[in-house]
Amino acid sequence: MNPGFVAVLQKLAAEQGKGVLLDPGKCRAFLADYTGTEYKKERRLVLFALEAGVQKAIDASQELELCKKQQARRLQEEYFLAEDAAVTLVDTLALVLREREETQTRKNVCVNCDKELQKEWQSCPYCRPPVKTTPMLKQVVIMGIGVAALVVIIIVLFNILPIETERIDREESVRRLRYRIEAYQRYADVLINDGDFMEAERQLLRGIYLYDYGIRRWSLTPSSMYGRLFAGLGDLEYFVKIGDMEAALNFYRTAERHGWAPPEMLFRMGVAYYNLENWGNALEYFFVASSELPLNHRVLFALGNSALKRGDFFAAQGFYSRLLNVLEGQRTRLPILLPNDRPEYIELVERLMMARNNAGVASEMLFVQTGDLSHRRRAMALYSEAQRAWDARPRDPATMIRSGSVPLPHLNMRNALYPQPGFEPQIFIRIDMDALETSPWERLAPQMMW
Repeated sequence: MNPGFVAVLQKLAAEQGKGVLLDPGKCRAFLADYTGTEYKKERRLVLFALEAGVQKAIDASQELELCKKQQARRLQEEYFLAEDAAVTLVDTLALVLREREETQTRKNVCVNCDKELQKEWQSCPYCRPPVKTTPMLKQVVIMGIGVAALVVIIIVLFNILPIETERIDREESVRRLRYRIEAYQRYADVLINDGDFMEAERQLLRGIYLYDYGIRRWSLTPSSMYGRLFAGLGDLEYFVKIGDMEAALNFYRTAERHGWAPPEMLFRMGVAYYNLENWGNALEYFFVASSELPLNHRVLFALGNSALKRGDFFAAQGFYSRLLNVLEGQRTRLPILLPNDRPEYIELVERLMMARNNAGVASEMLFVQTGDLSHRRRAMALYSEAQRAWDARPRDPATMIRSGSVPLPHLNMRNALYPQPGFEPQIFIRIDMDALETSPWERLAPQMMW
């Protein structure tokens, strides 16, 4: 455990009382205040132990050493925490909650194995390698075989055979470990489809802890299967929680480093960068995702907005032109658009309005940049068509009154006809959260979708 984080826990217990470390809500709030943006991993482990009831067990125990061993073993067996991580976490919590007793009980321990030593012992007997005997070796000694033959048999028994047995056991353990990690991933997918996001997050964290254990103990190599665990946590941050794009990007980047980078995830990374106003990275990820995704209206609108915000007006005009071709193709396959009578046409009308308005802004920016009047004429034509699409939007079904807000195409057209100092052409800046049509997340987390 990081010494700085241990000092923070001790300071928190001294100033606010150790009861803070026993209450989940207070502990989460105070740790966020005391640590800020640091010690995220350690803070998560403390909250994980609090959920498992480790702090309460340590605080109420009469036999501290026995309780520490039991809680460490429980974290390993039930919550799949690595052995050294579980022991370190329990020792840290015991040091903070029972500081006086902990310092008394740990006065004379071995530095290597952390076992208690007697005062008269000069060295730790636990660290000495045990003497191994086998029935075959006893028979050899009894039969009185010569020294040379005895040496050969000892080498065979204690060098070759244990290594071969260890290799077989290790391969079996690695295989079982992979199956368990994959089981956590599949179970989390089932829970997400059922809408149980909290339990799904818990299963993904267990899979990640088990993967970390395998990396340090069984030499697992990173693969795309393990990257899916981090991508799942990123999806929960992205769609379900408060929309912390920085946290979602951290999980997505970790998944990408492990080799898991489907185009849908790359599009979400582009949206995260877009919401953080990092237009360059957003355009790059949108472009990479678009090379493997069908160019639907969601991808094209995101590409056009990113290029426009970055200042690449020619590229933005190209993306918007392709988008208008796609939307016009959908409109021609339908009868007359009557959104008041057919509510399923509302989305198409709104997307036509937004695409025409933003395409008009791109053309107006090109007129300002190049002085070509054809761009200005095209911009005014697109603004006019966008206003007509706005007028086709339905009234409020309850009051039959249209929205009192002034449409952006009208403001842009008025500025094109009667320029006002300080006014910049406005675009519909919000883009879709997912590239798929239709995205399964629209059913699972509709409040976060476009």
